[in-house]
Amino acid sequence: MASRSVALVNRLRLGEAPSAADCALAARLLSLDGAAGDMLELVEDLEKTATGEGGARRLRVRVALVAETARLLEHSIAETLSALTRYFAARAEVEADVADEVRKPVDDVDDDAAVDAQAAAESVTGSGNVAAGLADLAVPARVGEGLDLALAQVADDCRRYQMGLTDLLSEEPDVERALDFLSAVEADMGHALHAVLRADFSDGETPYHPGLADLASAALFAS
Repeated sequence: MASRSVALVNRLRLGEAPSAADCALAARLLSLDGAAGDMLELVEDLEKTATGEGGARRLRVRVALVAETARLLEHSIAETLSALTRYFAARAEVEADVADEVRKPVDDVDDDAAVDAQAAAESVTGSGNVAAGLADLAVPARVGEGLDLALAQVADDCRRYQMGLTDLLSEEPDVERALDFLSAVEADMGHALHAVLRADFSDGETPYHPGLADLASAALFAS
């Protein structure tokens, strides 16, 4: 039985034989799978700790781990999206004679995937458990609630990613299915990176949008 790495390369390969772009992207996707799994496990652990009787120290330890894990996840997503850009560039070169026919479906899927990712993000709400647990440590409500929502959003993006990867590997190799998956990765992980993990300045009453690591650090400082 082929390893997950080989199975994934066979679903991504651009030609008869795997290329460097195929292998690079497969490696990044599997690395991201590990980082996403770590974040999901930590979010679940934090939820249980916040609603249990583990004490303030145990809760602070997990919040500190969220800050560090968020930074690692941010890096992994950024590397994966870069590898994805290189992959599509290589695909365009390999299939240059039909580049327009190949790229148009991908662009259409990108639009659909972006809409799906936005709709999924808007439907996610925090459980309130983490915010309630942090409130007991005198963490301001806006910080606790912001962290609670950010954790729910990034967990949803990570969960969707892992499910998509599992589905891709469970099916026979198919170009359209692989492109659909990659478009979803671009949308879901792009949302996780830019809307949740990275701090940014935006228009509105609150110009500074804190990233997940910033919120976790603020919660630690306040407690």
